[in-house]
Amino acid sequence: MPKSKEFVESDDSSASGSSSESEKKGKKRQKKEIKEKEVKGASSSKKSKNENDEPVWEIGQNRRVTIRKWKGKTFIDIRQMYIDNNGDLKHGKQGISLSPELWKGFMEVVDEVNKTVQEQC
Repeated sequence: MPKSKEFVESDDSSASGSSSESEKKGKKRQKKEIKEKEVKGASSSKKSKNENDEPVWEIGQNRRVTIRKWKGKTFIDIRQMYIDNNGDLKHGKQGISLSPELWKGFMEVVDEVNKTVQEQC
């Protein structure tokens, strides 16, 4: 009877000659699971840094806020993320980048928006 996929991947490679393929798949799966946990477990808004040493706040459901510099200007980037075929976390097309001036305007209406949302829910 064939072994289960999990058992084959955890088994030592002496029994099968094509262990490198299963090892690659196992490593990809582990990498993807780690990144998915990082994104899914991001319900708290704790500050961290990304690979470019930019401040990042995970806001849940594969979404994050990043303060980044682009062409010498600062932007507050609120963006949806996705995991590509290689298991890497990438920026999606959906999102918005705000200049500090627009961010200030947004923050001025946040309390009013919160109040309206609470009234409607």
